[in-house]
Amino acid sequence: MSSPDISVVICVYTEDRWADILAAVASVRAQSRPARETLLVVDHHQTLLERLSREYKEVPEVRVLANAGPRGLSAGRNTGIAASHGEIIAFLDDDAVAERDWLRHFAEGYEDPRVMAVGGRTMPIWASGRRPAWFPEEFDWVVGCTYKGLPPGRVRVRNVLGGNASFRRTAFDAAGGFATGIGRDGDKRPLGCEETELCIRLTRARPDAILLIDDRAVIHHRVPEPREHFAYFRTRTYAEGLSKALVARSVGAGKGLESERRYTTRVLPAGVARGLRDAALARPGGAGRAGAIVAGVLTAAGGYVLGSVRARRGGATFSVVEPRTARGSSMREPAVPILMYHSIATAPNDATRALSVAPEAFAEQMALLGDLKITPVSTAQLAESWRSGGPLPERPVLITFDDGYEGVHRHALPVLAEHGFASTLFVSTGWIRGAYDTGGGLDTMLDWDQVRELADAQVEIGGHSHTHPQLDEIDDDALRFELLRCKEIVADELGARPVSFAYPYGYSSRRVREAVREAGFAQSLAVGNALARRRQGPYALRRVTVRRSTGVEEFTRLVEGRAIALDFARDRALTKGYAMVRRARQVRRKAIRSRV
Repeated sequence: MSSPDISVVICVYTEDRWADILAAVASVRAQSRPARETLLVVDHHQTLLERLSREYKEVPEVRVLANAGPRGLSAGRNTGIAASHGEIIAFLDDDAVAERDWLRHFAEGYEDPRVMAVGGRTMPIWASGRRPAWFPEEFDWVVGCTYKGLPPGRVRVRNVLGGNASFRRTAFDAAGGFATGIGRDGDKRPLGCEETELCIRLTRARPDAILLIDDRAVIHHRVPEPREHFAYFRTRTYAEGLSKALVARSVGAGKGLESERRYTTRVLPAGVARGLRDAALARPGGAGRAGAIVAGVLTAAGGYVLGSVRARRGGATFSVVEPRTARGSSMREPAVPILMYHSIATAPNDATRALSVAPEAFAEQMALLGDLKITPVSTAQLAESWRSGGPLPERPVLITFDDGYEGVHRHALPVLAEHGFASTLFVSTGWIRGAYDTGGGLDTMLDWDQVRELADAQVEIGGHSHTHPQLDEIDDDALRFELLRCKEIVADELGARPVSFAYPYGYSSRRVREAVREAGFAQSLAVGNALARRRQGPYALRRVTVRRSTGVEEFTRLVEGRAIALDFARDRALTKGYAMVRRARQVRRKAIRSRV
């Protein structure tokens, strides 16, 4: 099973933590299992936003975003969720650094498809260099760290702890985002429990969901000097009580306080006993730790009582929102049909007939898009919108052409120009007539003058390899050649590097997708015969095939996203069967290479 892509979200709010923020990002970039991307979400601080944007301007895997919601950690996390591309979304505090295998241990937890969240172990870095003698380990949650009483190893839990946690993207599809109104808001009262409420809501929406903590996924969390004092301890425990009251009001006291009952009846009494024993043995801090535990319980209870009264009177509320980016885009982006054409020809040869479209049929299809008020956009426009949260037309569609057949210029271009439609042409550079022609073209192909005319007409020109091989069937050297040679030729001929790519035959693999990214392409299209969705990620956007046999009714269903699974049921069955054959071939080749 391939390892899932992971996006890391770090929410930031103050320039006072500048060095900590840089250290947090550096720890993510140094992971043994690389993150797909790191998102820095800035909580309503324009100066910090601009400063971080400058700092990471030349680092493509780090993106800086503005919090799209109200002030606070929950809204910042929701912004990061909506803007991310990974199948898994991990959260790291802005004043913490992750150990090198942090993401690797997270990823291992998701091998079971029922696992919806995996958390880790958070260790304190005390500003004074050592734990205050009076500070009980049972209350390390006060400073955002793993507390004494949690079981060791990889264990199932009710909820993960937000500063060192990860969730499967589908968890947010099922349960919504983090609730606003109960999480932190910068330096204001240190409320919490937002991850507790989310996890309870998630297991209600998905009763089969498994939530884990793996204590090998370690981060080190900086504890500033003011938080080493009893005044902060008292404030934080009181705020926890307020938050717990809101959670209990929302999900019921049974679930909302389930873990807390075990904690207060088992873990804390044992902690008090240890403190008193240490005091009797004249060990430093024993009495202080016992007293702090008692004080923490009392202040948390006081906060809970007051919070319960406020909640009953309607004076304290929170809301669950759908994650949105700074530009208002939702995680639940509408699916977008990406139409895949090949040849537009009156009399195609046998090799291209099935995937060709008659010129009059193409003209009818484009007219239908206009009648339905569906707006074509380019591949780069769609990917950038989904990447940044930018706007899209109300009913977008992509029109794409693969390989580079001459009929795209002769027949398709005039129709596209008549309607003012955007489109993308993916060229196999070794099939285009001219100096680089390898003779592999299946029918009459474009020449470079025609490609330039298409580009001048605002048709996006993307890459489709050099000689059109099946990329997951070739070795690394050949793969790099196909990608870089294609990119180099397009840049030389058009004066601009292509940013979009389409996989020949629609097949790829994790290795191929990574190579496409490393070659400098910002997005890539597969086939899949399904609608494109943002969660597929920029290197696996799916398309639907338009054939010579595609009639008006089927085309209408394609662009409206209806009954596509039925239209392409046979194609999907063949694709899955061939995928099994390809995997068997890959295993066999690896075995042969290992014996050589």
